Amino acid sequence: MEYVDEIVDYTDTKEEVIQLALAALEDTPPQVRDPISQVDVGTAEKPLLFSISAKLTAEEREALLSFLCEYRDCLAEKYEYS
Repeated sequence: MEYVDEIVDYTDTKEEVIQLALAALEDTPPQVRDPISQVDVGTAEKPLLFSISAKLTAEEREALLSFLCEYRDCLAEKYEYS
């Protein structure tokens, strides 16, 4: 874009205050209030349990289970808060 002989007046603009995000998440995990369902997407030798929302529709549940099964090798088995 090219501007020729344009005078811009910035005196009427307001300064925005930008707040920085927290450096780290809080130590406590969020408290989920939805009912949950335990699903196993692992193998018989190596189970891999996940908690998913029990409010998912059948279509959403199938899509999520398909995704979790397909990428189960990429998912962490255990996560520890530090």
